[in-house]
Amino acid sequence: MNRQQMEVEVNKKMETVDKLKKEDESLEQILSDFFKELPESLQEAIKEINLAEKVPDIVKKHNIQEKERNFLRDRIRMVLMTLITENEFKENLARELLLKEDTLNLLLEDIEKEIFAPVENMVTVKEGTTKEEELDTQSVVDLEEKIELIGKKNNLRVD
Repeated sequence: MNRQQMEVEVNKKMETVDKLKKEDESLEQILSDFFKELPESLQEAIKEINLAEKVPDIVKKHNIQEKERNFLRDRIRMVLMTLITENEFKENLARELLLKEDTLNLLLEDIEKEIFAPVENMVTVKEGTTKEEELDTQSVVDLEEKIELIGKKNNLRVD
């Protein structure tokens, strides 16, 4: 391969890298916009799980190439935001990461244990707390209304 051919190849690769960066930036914007529309409890849970720390740890543990980290992180975010199902997630990983089946299964187990299950638990707790708070608030409102009705019925002044 002569110098000119090498330059052409390098330019082609650079164009591909630029295209991929633009696609990544576009996907990042879409995910960010969609994240803002999620229920608050899910947003908080996703923030608390700290994907920026969890994903690199998982990538390192399973010897996944560094360049695949963003792919994995984005697909995890898509599952958490319900943009793709867990089955679609598994299919994407199998197709894109080209891992042996046992390695893929171990990876999926760790993602479930370290990310999906904790987020689900946090959302359940947050939503449960919110519902209990709503019920408590409603109980207070109902009690105040009952007191007011009893007071009016008996010509009592209720302040």
